Formats: sequence, structure tokens, C-alpha cells
Amino acid sequence: MNDLLPPKERELEPARLAAMKRLILDRVVAERPVRRRRRRLVALVLVPAAVIGAAAGYAATRGRTAEQVADMVTCYQSPSLSAPAIGFPSAVEQDLASACRNAWTSGALAWPVPGPAPSAWVACSGPAGGVAVFPGGDSHTCDGLHLGPLPADYAAAVARFSALRDDMSAQFPDGSCANRSDAETQARAVLDADGFSAWSVTATGFSDAAPCAAVSLDPVNGVATLSGVVKPALSAAAMRGAEQSSFCGPEAALLANVRDAITSAGFGDWTVAADHAPSAQWPCYAGLDFDAETRSVILEGHATG
Repeated sequence: MNDLLPPKERELEPARLAAMKRLILDRVVAERPVRRRRRRLVALVLVPAAVIGAAAGYAATRGRTAEQVADMVTCYQSPSLSAPAIGFPSAVEQDLASACRNAWTSGALAWPVPGPAPSAWVACSGPAGGVAVFPGGDSHTCDGLHLGPLPADYAAAVARFSALRDDMSAQFPDGSCANRSDAETQARAVLDADGFSAWSVTATGFSDAAPCAAVSLDPVNGVATLSGVVKPALSAAAMRGAEQSSFCGPEAALLANVRDAITSAGFGDWTVAADHAPSAQWPCYAGLDFDAETRSVILEGHATG
């Protein structure tokens, strides 16, 4: 279960927070850009079920193909789209029930662990794409939630999509900086070679401050989106500065650490700010965001020490 993202916001021991931060930074792939011309490095990712459940009309899930739901898996604590949930990338030969049981028993789905994990789970087409998995063996669960059933050829679709995701990741590895033109050519070649020639390639958010391509895959709409992001040297330097104090205050010292790190890396024209002041309850930040329009590094989100 190394792909799991952390559950709803809660206090974490420093060692566990650091481990989750490293895990997510290493493993998050094909994420959608969260803001125009921004690229987020997340130390602690929260997956509120209400957002997942409200992201798309329920009726749309009934006609989805296996390819359209092959990218993600979301486990829910109960048969409700408003229940606590955890999402992670799909994987070849992944047993959905076992994956959700592991999320339950590890405390990733809900904390504290709400008793023994259910032995039976049912999978449906997710409301916003991907697969939604709920406790219980009731075959009517999907209908009751106005969700479509899991497509019969789901496993084969996961294998095809996983190969596409891996090939795209190899084409755009961490630390690389393909420009828009080269990235469009490379993404198109990967799609065609992997049998996704019907997909389109779009590009957004490229600028002098965000010249590097990051790719995200949208199987619901069949689109590979190339987003302009900051240079890897800038994001790496900002991370080094923030990690000097484990993303925690005092605020002035944390901002100074990040500012010194990016200046030493040659990005002295960028500023550093925080989206809120740390508090006794939330002394740490959850991640970094980069606003290319204002050339700003922003510490944001709440996390305990």
C-alpha cells in the first residue's frame, strides 16, 4: 500500500509526517494542476470525500468505459459518498478489497482506526472518475449511490493505463525540463505508441517563469494536459530550505531558510511568503506552491509538527 495518500487532517508524529511527505513527493503522478500557472509540491495531501463526491454528476458514471476509470482507486469508510475516503493510483493486479482493507487497518482511511476492517467490499465507477470502493457485499450499493458498476474489463484497462502512465513518467522524469514544443511532440508520440491515439494533447500555463512541462492524464475525457511549471532547480532549492526546519516555524526563520536556499540556487528574484501564520495547534505547513505570475514561493496548508 505504498501508494496511499494520508487521510483527513489530524495530528501526526513528526517521524510519520516526514515519512508520508517523502512518500507522496516520490509517488504522486499525473496530478492535475491546482491553479493556473502554479505547480504544487505537497508534503501532506488531504482527500476530503465531499469534494470527491461532488466533482461530477452521478449519472455520468453509468456509461463510463473501463479505460475511463482505470487511473485511480478511492476507498470509503462506509457506503456513502460523504464518508471519509482515501485515494491512490491504480496498479496492475491490484486487489481492490485488499487495498482498502490495508488502508483501513493502517489508519490511512480514518484515524483512529474504527474497529476491524470489513471483509467484503464492492467497487463502482467513481463519481469523478476512477473506481470507488465501499464496505459491504451488497450488489445494490452502486445503484443506491447512483454509480455505475465496475466495468468487466477493468483489469485489462488498468494494465494499459499503467503502461501509459509509466511511459509518460519515463518521458518526463523528475528533474527534467522539456519546453512546450518538445513536450507536445513527446506526449503525442507516447500516446500513439501505447494505443491512445484518440486522446488529445493540450498545453497551458507556460511562461518564462514556468518553462518546464509537467503532464497529467485525464482518462475520463481522453486528454493529456501539459502544464508549465517552475524549473526543477527552484523547486528543489525551496524544498531544501523548508526541510531545514521540517516545514515548521518560527515563521520568520522558515521563510528565511527558503529565501536563502532559492537565492543561493540563482532565483533571487523570487519572493517567499506564507498563506497563514503558524499557531500553537498548527505550527507547521503542509507544502509549497509556486506562483509563476508573481514569482512567489508560498508556504501553505496546515500540519502539526
